[in-house]
Amino acid sequence: MADPKAKTPGANTLVIMFDSTSLLPGTVVPMFQKMSHLPDVSLTTSAVYHDDNLLGRSEPFKSYSFSTSTQITFTGLILVQGSTKDRNVAMEIVGGGLGLTGRFVSATMPFIGPAGKLISAAMNAGKDSKIQEILVSTTFQEVTLVAAWFESLTKPQYDDQGYAYPPPHVFLMHGQNFKRRGVITNVHLTYKGPWEVTTLLSMLVEISLTFQEDNKTPKGFLDTLNMKEDAIKKEAIEERYSGAQKAIDNARSLSGL
Repeated sequence: MADPKAKTPGANTLVIMFDSTSLLPGTVVPMFQKMSHLPDVSLTTSAVYHDDNLLGRSEPFKSYSFSTSTQITFTGLILVQGSTKDRNVAMEIVGGGLGLTGRFVSATMPFIGPAGKLISAAMNAGKDSKIQEILVSTTFQEVTLVAAWFESLTKPQYDDQGYAYPPPHVFLMHGQNFKRRGVITNVHLTYKGPWEVTTLLSMLVEISLTFQEDNKTPKGFLDTLNMKEDAIKKEAIEERYSGAQKAIDNARSLSGL
């Protein structure tokens, strides 16, 4: 089941949150992730029309066929920030690294550029140093595991009997702009430097994500115009920690199991 202690996402960030009704029973995962650096977000939707030509008419009649799912894309950063007590150290190192124009060179001088000497000295202070421990811990927890969470959004779920089910649905929330329910169709991760020297853990991962809206009841013209989200709010809050069995029953009925 979803972790009942999960905190509610902030209202001023971009958040991806699992729809708990689509998770298999017994699944314990972080319910959501949020982007620490708010990216630009693109929203695309379209309607498909067919041309009906009439003799003597200078232009065809447009016959409506269907509308495509709303597609939302963004490119953001997963970045080491550190715990409260270690935040200054982690951010000083990463912030300096992000300002570099050079590349990873070697373990003794991993960076070149304006902040290269500072970064190199801090990261090579010793395998057992406090700084090294901070970097390894925060990088793994805040970058590596978070990147794996996003990668998992495109993977199927397997139960104890070996049956395969679709990846979970998610809610995408962008502050007060919109809250949408749908599926993740593409995740692209780019692991970048600066790197932690002893483990080569990346302190910065760039993520490009494609989301397609998929509502249980499709939105119409007035629903979209009036930004109706009552159904989404109910599923996201009231049913957040229950109802996963519905997903299994629905999937098995569709596959004839």
